[in-house]
Amino acid sequence: FGLLGSPVQKSLSAAMHNANFKSLGMNALYTPYEVTAEDLPKVIPALESLRFRGLNVTMPLKQEIIKYLDELDEIASLCNAVNTVYWKDGKLCGSNTDGIGFVHGLKEQGRYDPTGKHCLLFGAGGASRGVAFALCAAGLSSITLWGRPSGHDKLQKLASDLNCYRSGVCKVQSTDE
Repeated sequence: FGLLGSPVQKSLSAAMHNANFKSLGMNALYTPYEVTAEDLPKVIPALESLRFRGLNVTMPLKQEIIKYLDELDEIASLCNAVNTVYWKDGKLCGSNTDGIGFVHGLKEQGRYDPTGKHCLLFGAGGASRGVAFALCAAGLSSITLWGRPSGHDKLQKLASDLNCYRSGVCKVQSTDE
């Protein structure tokens, strides 16, 4: 198993996953790999040849990796971002668990149900896209996207995608700085 992205040096994923593998008695290893978008055409086949079972994907590859996948789950398709890749029946599949994990944490650890609530979300990157769609699927009443002018196009694209998913659910607010 591994993590693809850049930068990944400070990620705690390897320590967390390897500790879990050990506690479960699994013969498995999780390793971070510094990978750029330009590396993906070579890296994906190499990982498949090495019989990797699954991958996590982080910035800046959450959207770029999609073109190398055979299938996407519903949330990954909706939000156009993938953070989990796995091989199934010879196909390379992608999921987005960012939002599902966020909503689960809100409900279970935070004892907070987003149904009918209003939300302010900062940014429109891969994780934000996953969180926004999962919140909408969980019954959020409305969502406001906020970000810097340099990210205005990404904010507008996410708002448009969310409003296609659920009409009128999203608006954009950006700063002047």
